[in-house]
This record gives sequence, structure tokens and C-alpha cells, in this order.
Amino acid sequence: MIPAMFLPNFSVPSAALFDQFRNPNHMPPKILHLGYNSKLEAEGKQNLTDKQIRYENLCVMYNQVATKISARDFLGGPYVVGTDNSAATVNVSAGEVPGESGGMENAHNVAHEWTGLINDPNHPDNEDMGDFIYSARDPIFYSHHSNVDRLWDVWKTIPDKVTKSGTRKRMDYTSRDFLDTEFTFYDENQDMVIIKVRDSLDSSKLGYKFTDVSKSDNMWIYYEPMPPHQSSGTSNSSDYPAAAPSRYNYIGTDPVSFRLDRRAPTSKDAGQSGVKNVDQLQENVVLEKVKIPHSEYARFDVFINYPAANRQTHLYMSEYVGTFTHLPSGMSKSVSESSSNSDEFRIVTIRYSVNAALKRLGITDYNTYIVVTIVSKGARNTGPKTGYTISNLKQDFQ
Repeated sequence: MIPAMFLPNFSVPSAALFDQFRNPNHMPPKILHLGYNSKLEAEGKQNLTDKQIRYENLCVMYNQVATKISARDFLGGPYVVGTDNSAATVNVSAGEVPGESGGMENAHNVAHEWTGLINDPNHPDNEDMGDFIYSARDPIFYSHHSNVDRLWDVWKTIPDKVTKSGTRKRMDYTSRDFLDTEFTFYDENQDMVIIKVRDSLDSSKLGYKFTDVSKSDNMWIYYEPMPPHQSSGTSNSSDYPAAAPSRYNYIGTDPVSFRLDRRAPTSKDAGQSGVKNVDQLQENVVLEKVKIPHSEYARFDVFINYPAANRQTHLYMSEYVGTFTHLPSGMSKSVSESSSNSDEFRIVTIRYSVNAALKRLGITDYNTYIVVTIVSKGARNTGPKTGYTISNLKQDFQ
């Protein structure tokens, strides 16, 4: 819940940490819902109990954080010199693919949306927390981001319950191009100092330590999703098309399912990921180059072998493997309107870690195809043409 210190009458009327531009429907005792969707809420179709919300929150954190075995899966791809980020092109010499969304980003985004005002005509930019341009105006922004930093520390200590070997350790990024990126600040003495990315990866070197809340963290780290549905699995592979590489693959307002053929990992996959053997690899389902207007909200929930999934399917189930969310980054355009004709797009690659889900579903043969169902919850309007495209759907290993 929003902590008491951020409420209007915490100690005195109009307390300093209060921000009037928060969603009035989400004041305590309402619980932050990581499966939240404003459109469903507006339609009166998101009436979950507190117990159901807790289950969904645990399952989202489990899939978005605990199952992410590499820093790239957790935080996203590092940005490197010489890359056209608007087109998400590849800097081959750096060996990295930028423009990648990590699992933590998506858990983080939902807290922004849930806290900020939603579809208020008097505040068309969804300020404050609901739009990245305005979000730091709300004091709760800093506590939220402190918790994201804390989860980076927690993530590095999570035992490997994902890979076949169970021995893989969480590693920092290795790209020197990224790690040596510099930022300039003024310190407490007003002296200019330069900090590199590599200087900020260990909070102990920054002189602070987070409070131990491992009792709570362990609830999602060791979470066990509900048993698979009896209808899990698929019928004939011809029932579902494969995504067409570099062609038009549409994600619309209705759920869409793609067949994904799989292969076994190789020693080359292990070498590229910096691990010793294939048993240390995480298998991912990858949505390549999703094209989303900067000024538009987007959310995709992804399921394995459950083509019946829809906007109201619960997330606390074995077939759910993760979420992608994108918050608007623009002004003077209502997020309740479609901006599909905009020339300004974010193009991002998204990875969903599936080792744990495949094991729960009893899929142990790499030659077994799976059906990936993408449920878009993004469109806040009712226009039938609102949607997004992906260049490809593929399997990879990290």
C-alpha cells in the first residue's frame, strides 16, 4: 500500500511528501497490483480480492525477477556507443543488442501507472507518476526507485533454481563500452565528480546498505505458481502460425498465438553467454523489435501453451511467463488516445525466461514446439485498429 508518510495528513495537513496527482482510487487500504490494467479497471472487470492480488504480485515478481538469470534479462540490454537506439540496430563490435527491456523495468513500470492519475481529462498527460516526464515531481518516486536499487542487490543473491545445473551465479554486465560510460555530478561540496556505470553496481561501495526484508522477499523468490491447466498444451501445430521474420506480425487488441519451434542449446550458445556449459543456460522466448509509439501506453502478458488466455486470465498460473509494459514519454497528448500514426517510436526487444515454466508444464524435449500467446492490455481506447508489430518471435539462450 502507499505508506502513511505519503498521505495528506501524515503528521500535519498537506504534508510535504503528499502529491495531489495520484490515483484517488488507489489510496490505502488498496494494495499495489502488479497485474494492474487501467482499462479493465475502468470497465469494472478487475475486481480481484486482496488475496488474488497478492498471488498475482508474487507470481509477477517470481517471473520478472527470480527467474532472470543474467543481468541482461533482469535490467535489459546495455546501450553502447555507435548504436541507433531509435532503430534498435546492433553494434556488432560490442557484442551487445541494445534496446532491450528487462524484467525489472516492467515490474517497476506498473508501480508508476498504478500510482499516477489514469485517464483524467484534466490531466491528459497522466501526471505525475504515470508519465516519465513528470514522475519525479511525486516524492514517492524516490522511494520507489530506491526499492528498484534494493532489488538489484537482492537479485544478485538469489540461488539458481532455474537452470538445469543449478550452479549459475548472477553476473554483472561485461560490456566495457557500457561499464565505462560516464556521468557527471556535483557532490555535497559542490565539486564536480565523474562516475562510471561500473562504479554504481555495488551499493556497499556507495556507502549504504539496505534493510534486510528477506522474509518478504522469500515469498516471491520461492513462489510456486498454481498447477497447469488441464487444457495446457496444444493441438495440431498447424493450428497456430509461426511468426514471419522481418515481416508483418501484428499484436492487436485480441490475444494472438504463435507456434515457436525450439532447438537444443549448443556450446556456442554457452560461450556467447559467458558460461561453461549448456546446463547453465536459461532458455528465453524473444519478441524482437516491438514497435511502440513513445506517447502510447502498452502492456503485454505472455503465456506458454495456453492459447485460451485473455485479458482477464489470472497471472498466478504455471503458463504465465511474464509481462512487458511501456509508459508514455510525452506531453500534451492524452494517453487515452491512439497515437499509432506518430513518427516517434520506441523499438524494443523483450525476453521472457521460460526454463521454470517449461519444467512445470512437463516440457523436457527441446524438439517440442510451444505456442506463445500474447495478450495485449495496452490500448486505453476502444479503437479496433490500435496495435503493435514485432519483427520476429524466436528462442534464444542467455
